[in-house]
Amino acid sequence: MKMPSIHLPAIPHLKKEKTNAKEQIPQTPKKHSKLFLGFLLILLLLLATTAAFFLRDYFTTIHVPPETRVNQGITNSVNAESYRFTLTSKLTVSGQEKLFSVIQGEKSKDNAYHIQGAILGTEVNMYQIGDTTYRQDPIDHKWTVIEKTNMEKESLLLSELNPIANFYFNEIGPITPLEKEKGNKAEKKLGMKYALTPELANHWLEAYFTDMTYEIWVSKKDPYYLEKAIITAASKSNKENRLTMEITFSDFNAPITITQPVLK
Repeated sequence: MKMPSIHLPAIPHLKKEKTNAKEQIPQTPKKHSKLFLGFLLILLLLLATTAAFFLRDYFTTIHVPPETRVNQGITNSVNAESYRFTLTSKLTVSGQEKLFSVIQGEKSKDNAYHIQGAILGTEVNMYQIGDTTYRQDPIDHKWTVIEKTNMEKESLLLSELNPIANFYFNEIGPITPLEKEKGNKAEKKLGMKYALTPELANHWLEAYFTDMTYEIWVSKKDPYYLEKAIITAASKSNKENRLTMEITFSDFNAPITITQPVLK
């Protein structure tokens, strides 16, 4: 006996659609790749140039002999036609420190000076133009004119008016490089630091003080100039009494104009 045949309905043929891998994965355009590579090369060149500049500056700075930097720095500063400064001086007497002066001043190319501040707590405003001195009274603010002033006889006044006179040396003497104080941001901005024990040509300082020591900061880049100095000295009459002067300098050979005050 034959089994009846069973006819199944025809199942339509499923066709697999081919996918194009290139269409599914977006490709970075070649133009963008070239632009990126070009930008990267330019960036690397800039970084290399910057690094070379700083390395050159660094090696130039550290390879200048201390004697060269200090000698040129002092010579350039002493011979500068103009500059500005701040000066703070203190006296230590019988173990007590007293503020002697706080001065701001400037010197012009025509050899005129102007200082303003306080000396022993008294306000000071003074001009020295040629051999004429102009002093303002701290109370009534009137001006006193003193003609034919002999600055060499007023050495203390000269030191306040022209603190660069503290760097008139017969010999600079031994030069010792010093490390800057760690964490001192103000000092970090200054130039190279040195200690000196010079032979002075300033007769006023030699007459009253001994054991002079100098700490100086000289600019990093040529031409070298003094940026700061701390000068300490002991009194010849009593070595326990000491003088300390802290001086900062700026604007060497700048166009500074000083004119006499308007007299009332």
